[in-house]
Amino acid sequence: MTVDDAVARALTRRNAPLSVAVGGHGRTGRSTLAAAIRARFRLPTVVADDEGPPPDVDLTIRVIGAQPRRCDVAAVASGGAMIVVAGKADLRGDPRALADIAAQTLGVPVLPVSGLLASVTVVPGDMALLRSDPVDPDVLRRFGVEGVARARELGVVPAEVLTARLREVSGIDAVAAAIRSMSTDIAAGRDRRMRAELRLAAARAVDRELVESALAGVAS
Repeated sequence: MTVDDAVARALTRRNAPLSVAVGGHGRTGRSTLAAAIRARFRLPTVVADDEGPPPDVDLTIRVIGAQPRRCDVAAVASGGAMIVVAGKADLRGDPRALADIAAQTLGVPVLPVSGLLASVTVVPGDMALLRSDPVDPDVLRRFGVEGVARARELGVVPAEVLTARLREVSGIDAVAAAIRSMSTDIAAGRDRRMRAELRLAAARAVDRELVESALAGVAS
């Protein structure tokens, strides 16, 4: 790789869209939440296992179950930019209370979120199905028990109003707010990675002028 290539790659990574890894143990709703983040926020998002997220992601969202496990405690203790989410909130009797208890164990805020409701889209043809009795199994699969209950509670409204309401109660807006609150730290982390890459390129280069010029543009 040439010096020009190294500089170009470092600058591209520094200015790329925010990248997110959604991690956690199985059956916590991590895949559903990752799909919701991709759909709602248009962010590059991957699902990570407990071996750890890819090294070049900006942010990890850790999804826990009804109670944190030892692997969750270890993941939070490992540091890095992380948001902790209590997944499948639509299946919990009191998701906020459970999240608060988990937060005491983990020592960080925990956000209750339903990935299912976060990315739901209601179309006009769904309105009658949501109020049918018994509820069709496919409708339950798409909206969950909580989504069906909320639809019946809200009454006769346009499909787009119900979509907005279900997304609101999903808790996904709190995740968006948490991501925004971490933007300064994430940018600082990108700068650190860029400086490390450019210093390595400078150490390997015969003509270091281009690399040093790029380094001068990044605050130390």
